[in-house]
Amino acid sequence: MSLLHGPKKPPSPNAPGLTDGLLDKAVGAVGVSAIRMAERLLGIRFDPAPAYLFYVSISGVPVALFTACEGLQVKREVEEVHEGGLNDQVHVLPGTVSAGRITLRRGLTVSRELWDWFAEGLYDCKVKRVNMSVTQGGPGMSALGAAGKGGPGVVKSWNIEGAYPVSWSLSSLDVNNTTQAAIESVEIACKSLSLSRVVGTPMSPSALLNYV
Repeated sequence: MSLLHGPKKPPSPNAPGLTDGLLDKAVGAVGVSAIRMAERLLGIRFDPAPAYLFYVSISGVPVALFTACEGLQVKREVEEVHEGGLNDQVHVLPGTVSAGRITLRRGLTVSRELWDWFAEGLYDCKVKRVNMSVTQGGPGMSALGAAGKGGPGVVKSWNIEGAYPVSWSLSSLDVNNTTQAAIESVEIACKSLSLSRVVGTPMSPSALLNYV
């Protein structure tokens, strides 16, 4: 008993404590063991996907020349509504969702595909829009997304609809830089960005069907 706070109350069943910590650790250990068991059964690993393994398809044709892809993101606008007399909070309402600008980079070659794509519609405003996809690969993916030894190489694939270039740029040219390659970049705006429900990859619900 405490003279300041009175008699101690028995701990609430929902109160966090040592038991909860041990339970969380046990659940975590079981989860990790289950993942490792699934890896052994399926012959694949659920490691984080490496950033360097990806390929871009434009209008369904794989393009394996891009060395970097940035800006794969979607953003939801929010609207703040201030209610009179309600001084301790603000209503935050969800708004429209928009896709970010995507930047593709590759080493400069004799090909003028990216430049021609940007220049199309320069005088008649008939800008060429295409559907694209960016596919993230795992350790089993080859250069063009084919599955290698050890299971499917595709982790996830994003669909980009109504894409068209808004800017083209070339990296700085410097006679003193003898180690870097010249890089051309194209910035792309698009109508929408969505995550494809790819069938038969390690991350898809139907992946087990490939190994039964």
